[in-house]
Amino acid sequence: MNPKSIIISRTDSIGDVVLTLPMCGVIKSVYPNCKIYFLGRAYTQSIIERCAYVDEYINWDVMKEKSPASQIAILQQTKADTIIHVFPRKEVLWLGKRAGIPIRIATGRRLNTITKCNKLVFFTRKGSPLHESQLNLKLLRPIGIDKEYSLEELSNLYGFTRTDEKARKTATDFLKDFSKDKKRIVLHPLSKGSAAEWDLENYQKLADLLPAADFDIFATG
Repeated sequence: MNPKSIIISRTDSIGDVVLTLPMCGVIKSVYPNCKIYFLGRAYTQSIIERCAYVDEYINWDVMKEKSPASQIAILQQTKADTIIHVFPRKEVLWLGKRAGIPIRIATGRRLNTITKCNKLVFFTRKGSPLHESQLNLKLLRPIGIDKEYSLEELSNLYGFTRTDEKARKTATDFLKDFSKDKKRIVLHPLSKGSAAEWDLENYQKLADLLPAADFDIFATG
């Protein structure tokens, strides 16, 4: 098939969203004229909009407050022929089917995906030697993309080429007070429960162990 318009649904955490963006780059490399919509959470919007391979962002946090009829209309307005449920949220699975999107893709390991999708992909993430960004690409099989990409190849498919001048200036102004001779280390302590977590005390111990003369340490959260 030659998809004309695809919705990628990933309405969970920011890290998972980032690891899904190479999927957009892969789609564009095979189907350069395909329009890509990304359905995501409000707090991931700025990241999604920095990706050059995403044509339009759909705000799930705004959309979910509307009536079911309005939600269906939003999806229908995209004229998407395909929706890929990378994160299979049951409400979006239902909406994709009710909106009449012809190709609805998801993993085949959940009851909701079996009843709401017509293209199921079977694979397991647990114990797989593949990176999360590589595993996500398995969901592209139903649209004719079944190539394995190395992490090096995927590193060039994030598409972070769109610039936000205001954000760039803010970052530049912030970093001017730090030495260019030091390495910059970013600690990201919390995962919202999606992964095993160190105690905050361990992050503090790590920061204390790094020589202040050699490192500038930043924390996110």
